[in-house]
Amino acid sequence: SWNDRTLNVTPMIFPFDPYTTSYAPVTGIAVGNGKLYISLEHQNLHIAEAEYFSEPAKQTKLNVSEIGENYYDRGLKNDKNIRIAKTDGQAHAVVSHNGYIYVACGNGGIGVYDSNLMHLNQVEVSDIAMDIREKDGYIFVASGNSGITIYEPDGNGLKEVCTLSIDDKFCAQVVPTENGRFLFVHTGDMSFVIVDISDKSNPRIVQTEFN
Repeated sequence: SWNDRTLNVTPMIFPFDPYTTSYAPVTGIAVGNGKLYISLEHQNLHIAEAEYFSEPAKQTKLNVSEIGENYYDRGLKNDKNIRIAKTDGQAHAVVSHNGYIYVACGNGGIGVYDSNLMHLNQVEVSDIAMDIREKDGYIFVASGNSGITIYEPDGNGLKEVCTLSIDDKFCAQVVPTENGRFLFVHTGDMSFVIVDISDKSNPRIVQTEFN
């Protein structure tokens, strides 16, 4: 029953088959607590055992991002481990940190779950939670028309550190640099903004790039 927040199901998530009906596009992937977490837009949050990532063949390992995630051309060893958690709003992105799973749920704010996808809390945001990332113990959220918001984990909740308006632009994506000093913010007008986040309580825009 969809009245339950966590369900035990066995859908096929990986590998993607273009000839098979897809339930929803994958919007985010996070690994933590020995498990794989997948957010699906227009759908919910999936969870699977991280066996999916075990011992990939060297020829299938591809470095695909500036923060070192990898894609592997392998299927789940046991798809019976897949579960689904119902989210409050579209699941735009997911991140794992210190045993907690944080989901950017659009108009639903930020969903907080434990490692088994038990819903713990729903954090309200001032506009819409479009993207979510973690770096050095801080949670960074693209908050739509409100700009970017920096949070500090507080138990099963989040404590707001600062919100920065990005020239009244709609913020859709945030990417912290590896050294944790800067945050790249994608806006809706074919531009991105570089924000200095050295001081989490006082971030500042340092550069805007177009096209």
